[in-house]
Amino acid sequence: MSLDARVNQPTNQQHYDSIADAWQYLLGTNFHWGYFQTERDSLDDATDRLIELLVEPIKNQANLRLLDVGCGIGGPAEFLAKKYGWKITGFSTSTEGITRARKRAKESQAAQLLSFDVRDALDNGYPDSSFDAVILLEMSHLVHDKASLIAESVRTLKVGGTIALCDLTIQRRLVAREIVEQIDDIQLLERSFGKARLETLSHYEELFKSAGLKDLQLTDISRNVAPTIASWRENVQKHSRLLSQYVSDGELVNFEQSCDVLERLYKSGLWGYGLITGKKAGGTTESNITHVKQTLY
Repeated sequence: MSLDARVNQPTNQQHYDSIADAWQYLLGTNFHWGYFQTERDSLDDATDRLIELLVEPIKNQANLRLLDVGCGIGGPAEFLAKKYGWKITGFSTSTEGITRARKRAKESQAAQLLSFDVRDALDNGYPDSSFDAVILLEMSHLVHDKASLIAESVRTLKVGGTIALCDLTIQRRLVAREIVEQIDDIQLLERSFGKARLETLSHYEELFKSAGLKDLQLTDISRNVAPTIASWRENVQKHSRLLSQYVSDGELVNFEQSCDVLERLYKSGLWGYGLITGKKAGGTTESNITHVKQTLY
């Protein structure tokens, strides 16, 4: 791809502003992957289950104030507010996403518990130690400087509070030859999902340790999220008439081909999906790290 072509490519913010209408039919009510216990699970149930898995360490805490970093259109925040009664602040760089999140909140039974802002995840502007918990649900792969992302998120967390992150991962680094061989697939994925930088789960572990977090728990859930791809592909066929109002035929073809690429990457074992949680220590504390074996339906 030429330099001029790259300069003219939309930013991730512009990309996510433009795809919100289509993604409600392609990705379901939550704009993220799902956790499938059986192949018969619906996509909406699976995406809700992933949210619940992410907050498992804090689900029994009452009167929680939670920060949702990269909140999308507010689906996970609304789900958690309604289920647990938590007060949730969500933010994103996408003005379109926040507009939709605010509209959704006004129409929700949990409206008084929800607030949404347009802010930068690397400099969010919230006061130090102002939240009991912070979640980063499938947004860190879109941020190049992950160390600053984690540090800024931890800054807003109270001592003893929990931070939980789940996202796409790679199982190992690609060598230069592999990058060249897969450049067409990489560019196809960028057109459908935006520019991403994936890391290993062990890299996130090092970032959490460097940020002073303790009691880390790491879980590889790759095999349970992989069925999401088949659900997305089914949605293309199921909603093709509605989707034609929002995206071109070429964009739909790109999305279907992206699903094929994702399926190959998961089957090859190169791509995966991980979850990591940790607690903010009050001082220098040796981290206790638990690697949790994934479950599989």
